[in-house]
Amino acid sequence: YVMFSHIWQGNELSFQDVNVVKLVWDLPKTLLNEKLHDFCEETCRLGYKWAWSDTCCIDKATSSILNQSLTSMYKWYAGSAVTL
Repeated sequence: YVMFSHIWQGNELSFQDVNVVKLVWDLPKTLLNEKLHDFCEETCRLGYKWAWSDTCCIDKATSSILNQSLTSMYKWYAGSAVTL
């Protein structure tokens, strides 16, 4: 899998936003959505099938999931094949 290391820019996509459409390619065309789209496109170009971005892969609506995810992120970054 490929991890996305980036600077948050305001109203980033959430876990809930992405789950509504199921595919990143179906998201509305906005500047912030293009950032995620470009990351996924580069992931595919590099030959990987899985991409992970903290903004939309962590369910921040549930505090226990958020806390567990935040404490696990170092392992996830360390275990990724590539970080972009």
